[in-house]
Amino acid sequence: MNKRRYFISIILFIVPLICFAQENQMQFDDEKISTENNIENTESEFDIDSLSSDEIKIILDNDVFTYYKSETEQYDTDLKKKKFKTTEEFKKLNTQIHNFSSKIRQHVFIQSLNKEKNKLSEYNIKRNGFYLYLGNNYGGDLYDAYPPKSINKILFNKLEISSEYIDSYLKKYKVFFPCPEKVGGEIEDNLDNISLKIEYNIIGKTTKNFEYINVNDFNSVGSYTITQDILLGAKLKIIIHNDSTGKDIFSYSFK
Repeated sequence: MNKRRYFISIILFIVPLICFAQENQMQFDDEKISTENNIENTESEFDIDSLSSDEIKIILDNDVFTYYKSETEQYDTDLKKKKFKTTEEFKKLNTQIHNFSSKIRQHVFIQSLNKEKNKLSEYNIKRNGFYLYLGNNYGGDLYDAYPPKSINKILFNKLEISSEYIDSYLKKYKVFFPCPEKVGGEIEDNLDNISLKIEYNIIGKTTKNFEYINVNDFNSVGSYTITQDILLGAKLKIIIHNDSTGKDIFSYSFK
């Protein structure tokens, strides 16, 4: 009788432990499946054209902890991050962000240009082409400051630009592209219906130092040397589009 009570006591002690272990295992598996599903969903929902320039920089840096902030926010110390880097979950996230980085480098980006900032000059009959205005070395807000040779927050180092001075200090940056005179006439005749687009690849990111003048009503209030992280572009093409006909009039690929 005593042996029977002994075995019953053991069974009553072990069964709850087994149930508790199974419950914890199921919870762990659910969390694991949830994490894997989140990773798979993130990859299937990855839309390059909806990314901001800051998000692209983070991906090109392969920064798992910043890009996947919600999935990794519990790893908030260097030691926790070090341990997390040894897990399968980190390996999956790291592989995924490397895949995203490769997709970005292979992607062809198309963006519309701001008609006020990126204007075309009059047709230059001496050079047979147009100048495209890129930006200025001055502005009323430092948030508008971008280095020469940049368009839409993308730096194109190989562009051969020139400057058009407003006074001794303030200047506009512009780049020339050739265009047949006949096409140039069509563009000038339809300026109200013309829109500009650029097509390019992103090949990485870089750090650029440049001078910028903060002005107020064209009265200089300060000159700054700015250091800026910026995306690096290549294979730049300008596309001139007639909005009224829905057709591209002309395109030119810069070397």
